[in-house]
Amino acid sequence: MNKTFELNFAEIEKIIGEKGYALNRRKNTYVTPFPTRNPERANFEGGFSPVVAAVLRVIGNESKYYERNEQAVEEIIQSGKFDTDQSKAAFVNYLKNELKEIENGNVYKFEQLKYIPFTETSKEEKGEIMYFHFFYDLFIRQNLEEIQSIFATLESQDLLSSIMNLTMVEQATFKEAVQYKQLFSFMQQQFVEDLRVLATNPTFLITNLEDFFVQYCYFALTQMIVQTNRFTQFDAEKPFSITMFLNTERAQKWRDGYRYGYKLLKEEFRYFYAHEHALNILGANTFTEENNWFYHDYEQFFKMQGEEATQQFVRSIYEWINQVMAVRLDDVEPISYTNQSLDEAFRDLVELVRLQVKDEVYSRYTKAFDMFLRRFYRKNGGSLGSLLAISPKQLLTMIAVCVGPKNSRLELNYLWLALEKRGVFLDDQSKEEVVHLLDQLNYLDKKSDSGDAQYVKAIL
Repeated sequence: MNKTFELNFAEIEKIIGEKGYALNRRKNTYVTPFPTRNPERANFEGGFSPVVAAVLRVIGNESKYYERNEQAVEEIIQSGKFDTDQSKAAFVNYLKNELKEIENGNVYKFEQLKYIPFTETSKEEKGEIMYFHFFYDLFIRQNLEEIQSIFATLESQDLLSSIMNLTMVEQATFKEAVQYKQLFSFMQQQFVEDLRVLATNPTFLITNLEDFFVQYCYFALTQMIVQTNRFTQFDAEKPFSITMFLNTERAQKWRDGYRYGYKLLKEEFRYFYAHEHALNILGANTFTEENNWFYHDYEQFFKMQGEEATQQFVRSIYEWINQVMAVRLDDVEPISYTNQSLDEAFRDLVELVRLQVKDEVYSRYTKAFDMFLRRFYRKNGGSLGSLLAISPKQLLTMIAVCVGPKNSRLELNYLWLALEKRGVFLDDQSKEEVVHLLDQLNYLDKKSDSGDAQYVKAIL
């Protein structure tokens, strides 16, 4: 075997440093869009719209940043022809108010959605930009032309939109390299299909695009977290069930939403930051220059290379643990190499790394994820604490794309499977609440007088 399948100790030295334990968490692999420093945490006080707007700008071949050119605004005013000073003053007041409203997220045309800037607080802007890159790489980049064609049908040109285009500071178009890996091809495909359906009703899209983007961001984040914790057993095809409540219903401790919702995610994410370190250590190896490999990627690779190559790599992991970690760090005990499996080696490495990360780093890191959940999916369960819940508006957005465009309908029994394909898992009690909600809104239709089958009407 001429080729070596080992960790590259010299390369790891570069990213770990000489003073204690430290690591560049994004040298070889990007995992989550969560910062470990408080000021950079996205608080989403303005919702997810700054991220949505940045995505739309880049789809339109523009910069991810939006900045208003105040000089251009004044030039537009000065070049206008007005009958009186009063009419000029009225136009100035109208224009500035409209610009402010749009930048605050109060839009009524699709093309205005892109004029919402990142949060002005420079540090928090960094957190929003991390989400932008995560979302763009997972859902847009590989389908850019198709998504551009979908959105092209929605654009209309009016005076205010023309003025808004003139008021943008011209910046370099987005040409940045891939950061995050698309781990779930089925999710990406479903996103594009749903976006096409959503675009059949532009008015509904404008009102609900933020909820739609948030749901897919949530779906990708939560599945990536849970599946990465399964190491080489990562399932890229079948989503793991993470159960939600409706935020309008009463919760009980015995419900799936309590046991397998927020509580589950909190436990899954408690020490997740250790994966960011371990995956970047593993990425410094002698056999691939590709970035963003997760544990299951190594598993698939070594299945093709054979047992000898696998054990060479496993042996090198334990050599690094014993010759570097155990020598440098007082609290690391050497682990003998005894022909462990690839999965066992990964688990041993992550456990040792986990013990080296300071508790305050875990705390700041987990709060970044918790902020996202609390802003978009939190229900106060009283004595039960925080619960994972979806709002009726969010739910109806996803039901709308499940059912399809105008004149479509979907049998109620298939609705639950359709929602699960989009990350919405509900227990039987919550499903009853959904049926009640749909009935109240007149979105249920019976096939016959006997009521043997019920259908959900098109919402779009």
